[in-house]
Amino acid sequence: MGTKNISVVVAIVLTGFILGCDPPREFCDDMATFARVPDLIILEPLQDTYNKGDVITLKTSIANISPYFAEPNVNLLEVTGLQNALLVSNNRLYEGNGLEFLTGSQGRISNWFNMPYNPETDRYEFELKMTLNRVGNYNFITAEFIDIIGEDCNRYRIETNIVGANADSRIEFEVLE
Repeated sequence: MGTKNISVVVAIVLTGFILGCDPPREFCDDMATFARVPDLIILEPLQDTYNKGDVITLKTSIANISPYFAEPNVNLLEVTGLQNALLVSNNRLYEGNGLEFLTGSQGRISNWFNMPYNPETDRYEFELKMTLNRVGNYNFITAEFIDIIGEDCNRYRIETNIVGANADSRIEFEVLE
């Protein structure tokens, strides 16, 4: 009789444990939706020295019909349903400087930017004019990425950098008073 009671208690505990677990999630093969594409971001003019108040432009775009992933010519807008890609860039570049968005907008975090889809060009685009207000040395790693994250397994990421980075993947310049 004691063994039967223990079996019932174990069955109740196991049933409660199983019901309390999250439902299984679909396995996503993220390797097929990841790409490394160098030099997609342009910072112009890229110089060794600027003066306070100089204006530089940071811009990038990616084609909606993308050749970068395992599925050839995937239509990112159709697959994900997203009107905005997310550019995640180096935070130190933007601190203390004036930002004017020509295409795109600020994301939820200071180094996140929205890249809207442009139906006229069939591209996700971003362009920012930056007034250099912070005086001093700028020395940062350029290791940006663009995410287009739809529901379920419709997630795409492109790792990239700013054109003109040195051998250490860094951009360096000085802003003078």
